[in-house]
Amino acid sequence: MSSSPIEIVCAHSPDSDDAYMFYALATRKIRSRLVSFRHVLEEIESLNRKAREGCYALTAISYHAYPYVADRYVLMASGSSVGDGYGPVLLANHPMALAEIKGKRIAVPGALTTACLALRIVEPDFEPVVVPFDKILDALAEHSVELGLVIHEGQMTFSRSGFHKVLDLGAWWKSEFDLPLPLGPTSCCARCPARSATNAAGWCARASSTLWTTTRKRSITRSSSRATWMPVWPRSSSACT
Repeated sequence: MSSSPIEIVCAHSPDSDDAYMFYALATRKIRSRLVSFRHVLEEIESLNRKAREGCYALTAISYHAYPYVADRYVLMASGSSVGDGYGPVLLANHPMALAEIKGKRIAVPGALTTACLALRIVEPDFEPVVVPFDKILDALAEHSVELGLVIHEGQMTFSRSGFHKVLDLGAWWKSEFDLPLPLGPTSCCARCPARSATNAAGWCARASSTLWTTTRKRSITRSSSRATWMPVWPRSSSACT
């Protein structure tokens, strides 16, 4: 039997929370003799679409997307993002009441993102305009949309550019349901073309164990700079890996 570790392609987005979560794996502070990881960076809507094709063995997705890929992927026990009283933020160029968003053109980070689904629950009647998550503030500033639904760093930096918060979806969710808003899990492909049914359960378990270790490791690496290691990870081409 070969002692070589199984290589797992690990796809996730280039945002700060994933950077924090996967830091120990990316810098090899956590290693395994059973599995090795090759990291690929893509924005979340691209990951959601590719999960429907079974492109990546291990991938971040949106919880909204999971019902569409549950025939291929299982959820990992570690590596999930939730917002407990905070979450995606709906912004406008000027103060706006929530009742005013009906029928508006709203930039969203993807049709399959949890942010878009949560906004649909709040107000079903709006025109979604899919924009990469890191370009939504630009679209709003250029007035190509009337509102923007921001995730990741945009949730914390929007006020510097003079935008106005209409609604924090995580705070709304907490108020309505008294629960954290589930945003995105890490999922493991049990039925990908490159993985046989006979070894899927074994390598998924190994990957889950290693990811659990690295999410614990992040608590002691919080001061490490994202800029020192994030740029060395490859962004994927349009093809599955």
